[in-house]
Amino acid sequence: MWQPQLHDLKGPIYEQIRTAFLSDIKRGALKPGDPLPPHRDLADQLGVSVGTVSRAYKDLVDQGLIDAGARRGSRVREIDTNARSSLKKIANVDSQVVDLRGHRAAFEDWDTDIQQALLDIGLQSDLGSLLDYQPSPGLKHHREAGAKWLELTSGKPCKAEEVVVCNGAQHALVCALLASCSAGDIIATERLTYAGLRAAAPSLSLKLVPVDTDEDGIIPASFQSVCDEHSVKALVCVPNIHNPTTRTLPLKRRKEIAKIALAHSATIIEDDVYGGLSDPKIPPFYSITPDNVIRLTGLSKTLGPGLRIGYIQAQPSRIPALSTALRATSWMASPLMAEISANLISSGKAQEILSKNKLELGLRNKVLAEELGSRITTSPFSPHAWLELPESWTRDEFLNWAQVNGIKLLAAESFLVGPPSADKAVRLSVSAAPNAETLRSVASRISNALRQPPEDSNILA
Repeated sequence: MWQPQLHDLKGPIYEQIRTAFLSDIKRGALKPGDPLPPHRDLADQLGVSVGTVSRAYKDLVDQGLIDAGARRGSRVREIDTNARSSLKKIANVDSQVVDLRGHRAAFEDWDTDIQQALLDIGLQSDLGSLLDYQPSPGLKHHREAGAKWLELTSGKPCKAEEVVVCNGAQHALVCALLASCSAGDIIATERLTYAGLRAAAPSLSLKLVPVDTDEDGIIPASFQSVCDEHSVKALVCVPNIHNPTTRTLPLKRRKEIAKIALAHSATIIEDDVYGGLSDPKIPPFYSITPDNVIRLTGLSKTLGPGLRIGYIQAQPSRIPALSTALRATSWMASPLMAEISANLISSGKAQEILSKNKLELGLRNKVLAEELGSRITTSPFSPHAWLELPESWTRDEFLNWAQVNGIKLLAAESFLVGPPSADKAVRLSVSAAPNAETLRSVASRISNALRQPPEDSNILA
């Protein structure tokens, strides 16, 4: 009797069972007519619920791979010609997987810039000082570089004394939460929000409350209602190229939201990691009501994920609390990484890389628009896009199809705050594809699949 091996697999258990089944089909360990364990037996074997096994089996039945006869039990189906042809292609899926879940550097040809920065640093006479403890907010020239980057990405002035240097934007977000909130506090955020916030808030014992959005982002009236109903300590939002929906808050809404937050003594934590990719620039919350705003950004989303340096912008009166949070979480930002980042920014190389990244992202978003049309929501230089599914497809059906076709995406549930959602959409990373040609191929396959009902689509497209 079949015993799926799940120890090297990831994702929900029902997906792992399905993946193990397909893998064993590929290598011949399962053949047409082979019996499969009863639902309850397999559930006991794997230590999961019967419902989890039933969901996996149903997916395989729907794909025409399992025959679920009442008397004979579940068996590997005698596959018809079309399905057999499709299954032959599965053997190549593992080597053709396109992972469009995380962000990457769309423009990657900048090794020489990093090499030059490392050479410059290596020739410094005081290199050893970078291996010592530094002031918590960062060295003066690191904070100056951060101020320059914060100014570049917003179009508004920034002073070094307003800057704290962190180990990436995610670390900056945690520091901002620690500096402005206490355990048990309520944090308002978009109903679909950055997955990093969903991970950080519970670990800090903070409760997330959703705010409704529309095509322009946060709805001020919804934020007002949340503030009236709850004692909101902070609003965490992504105003530029929102993750995952790519929407950008208009200036009018920013002013309305800032006014509401100020009236309720709520801090706005402005996650502005995509500000450098926004065009045209819209004034940030920090330029509207700086006293109750903590703005943060970094280099990883706009340049490359390996540059783990983030910058917080806040009024000088908040710097001590932010420095305390920094010491509590990592003591200080990595001086060597901060030095590399400062070198790239002060030399102008970071700005050049950002411009080249925008050109590449612009090309890729144009490709998506050509292949997926009105189904896709994005912005000219967004590193991710939001794909709306047609009524004939459920999210599970589409994710099943994508998995079998070697395409990895993130569904709305990965970003959801609050009760279960009816959002029939997935996020795909524009920047994660190896190149524009691969992205076009993936988008074309998705477009072809969504033109027909799931039951009429091939197992592989």
